[in-house]
Amino acid sequence: MSKKIILPNQHPLRLIASDMDGTLLQTNLTIEAQTKALLIAWQKQGIRLVLISGRPLQGMIPYARELEMDRYEGVVIGANGGHAYQLGVEKDLWRHTLSIPSAQHYFSLWEPYPLTLIAYGREKIYVDLPAKEHLTYLGMSMEKGLKRIEKITGLKVDLRDLTKPLPEEPVKACVLGERSTILKAQAAIKDDYEDHIYGAFSADNYYEAMVRGINKGTGLQEYADRYNILPEEIIAFGDEDNDIPMLTYAGVGVAMGKASEGAIAAAKYRTGSNNEAGIYQFLSGLPQEK
Repeated sequence: MSKKIILPNQHPLRLIASDMDGTLLQTNLTIEAQTKALLIAWQKQGIRLVLISGRPLQGMIPYARELEMDRYEGVVIGANGGHAYQLGVEKDLWRHTLSIPSAQHYFSLWEPYPLTLIAYGREKIYVDLPAKEHLTYLGMSMEKGLKRIEKITGLKVDLRDLTKPLPEEPVKACVLGERSTILKAQAAIKDDYEDHIYGAFSADNYYEAMVRGINKGTGLQEYADRYNILPEEIIAFGDEDNDIPMLTYAGVGVAMGKASEGAIAAAKYRTGSNNEAGIYQFLSGLPQEK
């Protein structure tokens, strides 16, 4: 029987939870080799692995299979805790969505501002572009940006007016644009949605919203409770504000190098960046029981 891995809080490690972009994935969207080998090896020892991201499941499952999570019935939790899927048995565990009227109202509040509005469905990502010339996406043309969205998410882009009813209930509603514009708009409209919608930045210019009460921390807790895993037996890695609930729920929260100020404040520990094998750096330094 393999020796137990001991966390800094002196509890045995039973569950590793990791964000993806900026954490598990390098800038080139690949998993660092030593990190991958270690995560596979520790799953073989009985340690559970869960990936928790703002991404939809389609943008997560290929990486989960690369980590051989399907061999150990691993779970991916997308949409910041809103949608969970178990590999191996290949089934949804839960999916928490915004109602169509709620999403319509939410987007109508943002519509007056020069921001791109985005809703995540099951197979499509619905995008509402503002009436603005020479619009760009993360420094590239919007045409290239939309193709990048499709590549990362695994969903097809459907351009439409999001102030009108969607054809399905979205699992997540997002706003893309200048951070200063998002903050200005948020200050003006938040009283009209904060009672039933929770939002957080997942990148400097990307604000994501879910049903209130749903976040990465609640997703991690819902999964851990199924296996009677205590928070003290969990280590979580993240780098952005939407990781804060997960970093605070886990007994050992670890902020990546170049993490947001909020994530650093929420985490108990720091490690290297996603391009410096930060997850491997931290995990490989954990002691085994004597």
